[in-house]
Amino acid sequence: MKLFLSIIIVGAGIFAGASARGADAENELRLSQAIDEALKNNPEIHVLQNKLQSAHARGNQSTYLEDPELNLEAWGIPLNRPASIRSSNPIVLGLRQKVPFFGKRALKSEIAGSEVRMAEEDLRAKQVEVVAKVKNAYADYFLAGKSIEIAKAHLELIRQVSLTAENLYKVGKAPQQDVIKALLEQTDLLNRLNMAERELETTKARLNTLLNRHPDAQLGVPAEITLAPLRLSFTDLERLVLENNPELEGMEQNVRRSEKLIELAQRNQKYPDFMLGLQYWVAPDQKQKHMYTPMVSLTIPFSPWTKGKHDYEVEEAMAERQATKSQHDAMKNGALLAVREMFTKARAAEKSVAFYQDGLLPQAQQSFEATVAAYQTGQVNFATMLDAQRTIREARLGYYKALVEHEQSIVDIEKAVGVTLPRQVKN
Repeated sequence: MKLFLSIIIVGAGIFAGASARGADAENELRLSQAIDEALKNNPEIHVLQNKLQSAHARGNQSTYLEDPELNLEAWGIPLNRPASIRSSNPIVLGLRQKVPFFGKRALKSEIAGSEVRMAEEDLRAKQVEVVAKVKNAYADYFLAGKSIEIAKAHLELIRQVSLTAENLYKVGKAPQQDVIKALLEQTDLLNRLNMAERELETTKARLNTLLNRHPDAQLGVPAEITLAPLRLSFTDLERLVLENNPELEGMEQNVRRSEKLIELAQRNQKYPDFMLGLQYWVAPDQKQKHMYTPMVSLTIPFSPWTKGKHDYEVEEAMAERQATKSQHDAMKNGALLAVREMFTKARAAEKSVAFYQDGLLPQAQQSFEATVAAYQTGQVNFATMLDAQRTIREARLGYYKALVEHEQSIVDIEKAVGVTLPRQVKN
């Protein structure tokens, strides 16, 4: 009877773990808190924030002309007096400025704008990725904690079973083999507990790293994870992927950039650039001592010895556009496939959680309690009771694994679509 009551208490304690942890709210690590800290402190996000700032600065440069050239020339200095600058005739002071053909600077500005938007999408993709990693690590952290709870509870349970077996053995109602099996089962549970504790430390270190903390920094206990199914259909998710996926958005900007590069290469192929200049002359030995010279020069991109270079520039830009489009199509197909796989996985995990909640867990609990009562009266052997104990332990672990798998599948869907999805919270 004492064993039976202990089993009831231990089993209730496992399912009451959330309430016990709820009382320790001050030591609780909320998922929203972890996400905010990661978005603020994660160094990978800082890298892309700085790259975005760099892209903005680089884009602003595209609206400016190249540096002008200032030149000073002294003509006619006698060879026998090479240091006599005052003997030169004339002295020329000039200023020149290179000016691209009309429209080229605007195209460069549009290309730079596309690069800025690509950097923005890279940053958003990294933020989405880090949030997904935090959510997955948080779920693993929760599962590791639950595994420890269950292992400790069943370890206490098997200790009670072992004590009962010893008492029955002492009065001749159970063979010594039952005592040995109980000890072996206890050793197996200790090993499982050790593995669960190791997994807890690993997940804590991974979560701390995402938050830019020391791997051994203290973390609060995770909040209870509950089943919260998606409200959206697969058709809705497909639409969201095409509209919001940051990597796809970035690749679309890259396609636009490659199209502008083609336009720029074609302009460089057809139209010249200019060099505008103005020179001021001082000629002491001439009647007209002060003069000026305007100057206009231009490049000839269609000359026979340079035309081939520009033709290859256009060919290069066209090939890059085609490669970028193919890369975009491959990325879109991969994102849609990932959503389909994760959507199917989430639905299957949701059904598994329901199976555990509505059938496996209560049935395993009832079966175990009945087996323990039958063992105490000698109606079943010790091996049958151990099998019942393993069944309920695996059922409890299976429930939490299905719950975490459902949560992580939705997290992966959110990573693919680039937004947090609406969920249906079940009471």
